[in-house]
Amino acid sequence: MRRQTQLWTVVIVTTIALVLFFALGSYAREYESRHGHFHERFMFDPLHKVERYAKDLELTKEQQDKIGRLRLDYEKRRIELRSKLSIARVELNYLIHNSPENEKEISARIEEVGKTTADLSRLAVEIGSKLREILTKEQQDKFRELLLGESSHKSKY
Repeated sequence: MRRQTQLWTVVIVTTIALVLFFALGSYAREYESRHGHFHERFMFDPLHKVERYAKDLELTKEQQDKIGRLRLDYEKRRIELRSKLSIARVELNYLIHNSPENEKEISARIEEVGKTTADLSRLAVEIGSKLREILTKEQQDKFRELLLGESSHKSKY
């Protein structure tokens, strides 16, 4: 009887994991097809915006160089993390389809996907913080104004 209860628990947990995995994956793929990569659109990329408003912010050559180096560091780390995330997702998918009874491994891959996704979010926050160190107080205020104007313009449509 105990063995049968354990088996049903595994079946239910695996079914829930599969439903969530495919539902979230389907949503992310749909979002990507319409708006570009899910994470970059979901998480604010301040470097993209500040580069776009470089003239309005009157960035010095030195600031532009620092932002360029920051962009390089960000892109390299982002590529590493996205690769790690892709590998973890592929491994999770494999385990779910080929070893659904291996709850421990599936759980470890789910944890890895979550941790790497959190690392990507932390990276975006870290880059935003470093960007604030490069910009003067006046430029930060101007940047905030530009972003607020941009979001209020979008909300009209």
